[in-house]
Amino acid sequence: MKKIKITKADIKKFLTDYQDVLTCMAIMLLVPAVGMASDASNIEITPLQKPMETLVKFVSGPFAGTITVGSLVIGLANYRMGGSQSITKDSAIGVGCGAAMTQVDTLCQSLGITASSLTF
Repeated sequence: MKKIKITKADIKKFLTDYQDVLTCMAIMLLVPAVGMASDASNIEITPLQKPMETLVKFVSGPFAGTITVGSLVIGLANYRMGGSQSITKDSAIGVGCGAAMTQVDTLCQSLGITASSLTF
């Protein structure tokens, strides 16, 4: 198997070539973070309910989006630079896992599982 050597110059070139895509990704990830911050003003009754709901929203929202978009960018960059096919395959698995993470909250709600039912 061929070893790939990535230098600082390669990383700088990648960041300058794809700075518009990376900026758009940062803006897309900023929107859910602001929405989560404004949702924190709701007051819940139990002391563990709000932290659990916030954690579930984070994992199924911005965190899943970060994994999905990050895996997609890494996979496309690796494919574009002609790197190892195993990294591209692993990136596709990361995109699938991130997409599945976004639907976990909906699946749990359809089954009647809430954050408060997990704590008590």
